[in-house]
Amino acid sequence: MPPMDHSQVASEAGAIIFSKRTHTDSLLIAAYYNFYGPAVYYKLHSQGALGEGDKETFRWSAVASDGPWYQVKSRVKHLGFTTKDGERRDSMMAQYNPMIDLKAGPEEARPFFAHAYNPKLDPDWMFNEKTGTLFDSDGSMTRIWHENATQAMEYFGSGYDAEAWIWEEMRDMACENEKMFHRTACVIGTRYLEEVFQA
Repeated sequence: MPPMDHSQVASEAGAIIFSKRTHTDSLLIAAYYNFYGPAVYYKLHSQGALGEGDKETFRWSAVASDGPWYQVKSRVKHLGFTTKDGERRDSMMAQYNPMIDLKAGPEEARPFFAHAYNPKLDPDWMFNEKTGTLFDSDGSMTRIWHENATQAMEYFGSGYDAEAWIWEEMRDMACENEKMFHRTACVIGTRYLEEVFQA
């Protein structure tokens, strides 16, 4: 049973790992909690904390089913940038590798999931001059996770620029399926990759 005090931080369920074989009961209980969530369980599980929703149901369903579970000790890290006007704009939450977190501790854990939330990975939203968050306060396009490729590669420890790769995939999606997205998504996506990432 998790301690019922302030040492328990809220869950971030943007990315979670479940074994369907090991956690069948837990997943069924989580489905039940989510079906009745808005009326009962979201408020009960979150106890008035911000961001109530399905995120706490997964931990409590594991507790209720008496199944094994582990919540990483590494706190979610928000990545973003500060505009030229001094406004902070966070856009992604990094969630950490649970195996390294469990065995070696939070100090050694590396980012494992990139939970992009502002912008969501949607070419219509990202590559849009009115709603896109790829633009600095002066209208210029900018990186939104790290200042440069070296910083990005060091942070993710992967040897490649994950931010450039994500936006390249989004640009390709916008250009290969132009009829599905905003009419300028491909054009803005292409310009963004060229200006910011020289790709």
